[in-house]
Amino acid sequence: MALQLVVLCGLIGSGKSTFAHAVEDAAPHEWVRCNQDELKRRRMVYDRAMEALSHGKNVLIDRTNIDRRQRADWLELAHDFRNAHPDGPMLEVSLLLFATPLEEAHRRLAQRHDHPTIKDPEQALRLLAMFQRSFVMPDPDEPEGFHRMLVLDTPLPLPDDVQFGQAHGEAGVQWGKGVGKGVGVGKGVGKGKGKGVGMGV
Repeated sequence: MALQLVVLCGLIGSGKSTFAHAVEDAAPHEWVRCNQDELKRRRMVYDRAMEALSHGKNVLIDRTNIDRRQRADWLELAHDFRNAHPDGPMLEVSLLLFATPLEEAHRRLAQRHDHPTIKDPEQALRLLAMFQRSFVMPDPDEPEGFHRMLVLDTPLPLPDDVQFGQAHGEAGVQWGKGVGKGVGVGKGVGKGKGKGVGMGV
């Protein structure tokens, strides 16, 4: 079974960290979240991700990744991992774009008070405007070297009947009854019964 490196992409307030926390909390022995706001430097994100992959864990890169150059950093990480582990497991690299409407991101940031680096909502809204000017939207028709590119344009929390991940051999966001409780992460299906967000690998 291939290891998964999932690169999150989107403006602040788009739901990246909410999603990444949920996945890691649901399967802490399988997934590691690497967040630059908490680790402070991109190199620290790189090092933590490389360490996790080397221990057989899947990785979520939780940062804005606002342009193609920044997203390419994680393709380079994958290249470095494959070179360091030529006989190791296959590594698939996916880009997950959070295309949350700007109005929703604005609403969330106006209420945010618990970010590790953003002091208050006013600063958050200024940063949102700055990132918006610099953001280069990935083109789904040109996946930039990623194995797959998925787009989430539904604000989190997702509706109860959304299943995210690979179902019946296809990657994507599927509407229908999912599996898992909250967020299910597992091989093909989420954990437990009921509706939720299942990220299968």
